[in-house]
Parts: sequence; C-alpha cells; structure tokens
Amino acid sequence: MVFTLLYFILALLLLIVVHEFGHFIVARLCGVKVLRFSFGFGKVLARFYDRRGTEFSFSLVPLGGYVKMLDETEGEVPENERHLAFNNKSVWVRILIVLAGPLFNFIFAFVMLWLVLIIGIKSLAPMIDEVQPGSIAARAGLTSKQEILSLNNKKIDSWRDFQYALMPLFGTQDPIALRVKSLKNGQQTNVTLVLADWQLDKKKPDILASLGISPFVPSIPPIIGEVVDKSPAQQAGLQVDDVVTAVDKQPVIDWLDLVDFVKLHPNKSISLMIKRQKDRFPLFAVAID
Repeated sequence: MVFTLLYFILALLLLIVVHEFGHFIVARLCGVKVLRFSFGFGKVLARFYDRRGTEFSFSLVPLGGYVKMLDETEGEVPENERHLAFNNKSVWVRILIVLAGPLFNFIFAFVMLWLVLIIGIKSLAPMIDEVQPGSIAARAGLTSKQEILSLNNKKIDSWRDFQYALMPLFGTQDPIALRVKSLKNGQQTNVTLVLADWQLDKKKPDILASLGISPFVPSIPPIIGEVVDKSPAQQAGLQVDDVVTAVDKQPVIDWLDLVDFVKLHPNKSISLMIKRQKDRFPLFAVAID
C-alpha cells in the first residue's frame, strides 16, 4: 500500500513537470518572456535563475505548478519588452502556448507506452507444471509439461495474457478452444475447455488454481540480493550474496521455499542457516508478513 502511494505521487509529480515544461518551452520558442517556472505551491523552498532571468522555484506543496509569463494584464511592462508579453502575441500563438501543457502530457504518455512495447514486460510463459485430477483443466485434457499457445485462436504469450483472455468468459456456456504444445516432444494439439461450472474463491480469486492448473515457475536460487536498512534481515546480520540453505532446520532449495515459510510464520522468530563464502552458520530473524 505504501509503495503504491509512493509510485502514484512520483507519477503525479512527473506529469506535472512535463505539463508545465510544455507551457514553458513553447512560450520561449514563440518569443514570450517567462518570469517564473514554479514546481509546487506555497512557501518557496529553493530557487535559482537562468541566464534569461527566469526564476525556477521549488515550493512546499508539490501537487501542482505553474508558468508565469510577462503579461500587460498582470502588471506594468517596460516599453522595450512589450513585444515579449504574452498578451501581445497573436491569438494562434496564445492558443498554442495554452495547449502545449496537455499536448506534452499526451506525447509523454505515447512515448512511455512505446518504450514499454519496445522493452517489453517480463512475465512467465504459460507452461503447465501440474494439473489437479478431476479439475476443469483435467477434464479438458490438459496435462503437465504443456504450454498454452492460443485461446479461441488468440495468441497467448504469458499467463497474464491467458488470464486476461479468460476473465471475460467467466460463466459462459460456450466451449473454449485451446491450442497447446507438449514440452516433451513439441507436438501440438487442440483441447476444449468447458467453464460452465467454473467458480472463483471470493477471498482468494486465483484463476489458475480454480481451473486446477499449477503454473511452471523457474527455480530462483535463495541468494540475498539486497538488505534493506533497519529491516529484520539487517538486524539479524544478513548480507548481500548470503545463501539461505535452511529455515528452522528445513532445507531451502528455492527462493519461493523461503517466501512460503515466512508467509506461514508472520511476526515470529525464525532460524536461518546461512552460507557465506565457505562458512556456514545460523542466524535469527523476525519474519514479517
């Protein structure tokens, strides 16, 4: 929840800067003198001036901003600067400056989406690890060590794609066509998924589990990649590159083994067996849910 709020605030601040920069840069390109570029409202915390005399200020409340331009309607303007005033520009120039803010936000959003498409999003391939006997998936003919290629002729590249394509079909009586490939020999087959009796757990609506599918998850070594300041891990003495070999005397082979154990023991002291370089020794930490 805290990180979600933090990301929201950072996104909002970025949009504000882009919006006001649009007004600022177009005003300058159109020959309008910019008096102030303010990031935020209220008490000014810091300011500096560029070579053109524009004041850049950072204020206490970072939930907005504004660009103040030279304008005869807001005060006296020296005769030698009247041609730089906003109100003395043509109506088309003024419209362009006003529209520049939202236009820059639109361009920024387009560029960010383009980068996401180019860079891509990491997600798990739709490979099945296990199928629960008697489940919807099992009745359809799905088995372990298969990869889902398409759903109703729509290409599926990840479990995210599969779930997004499946959700609108909840409660449908129509059969769903799946194209799957065996991970053992590469053979492709068609299976039919019937969702007439599909039900989701209201408390934990796990789509794959409700169908009886356990997705294949690559093994992640239980190696510490980062230790957060003032965290239980730091207080226990964990260090980057430590390898967790056991938790409460239970062997840890995969990182998810440790994650699952911690989830089942919130706010309780747990014993970790650590391998650091060539040494092995126990540590005690408090599990946080």
